[in-house]
Amino acid sequence: MAVPEQNYMAILNAYLAAFDHQFQRDSEIIGIDIVEVRY
Repeated sequence: MAVPEQNYMAILNAYLAAFDHQFQRDSEIIGIDIVEVRY
């Protein structure tokens, strides 16, 4: 399925935001400090 680049970036950003949020929540439970990397 062809996806316009703008839509692809929006989906990618939403996925990364959700993953980042989940990762932060999990790390808080474990007690790990997170170093954020932004591209």
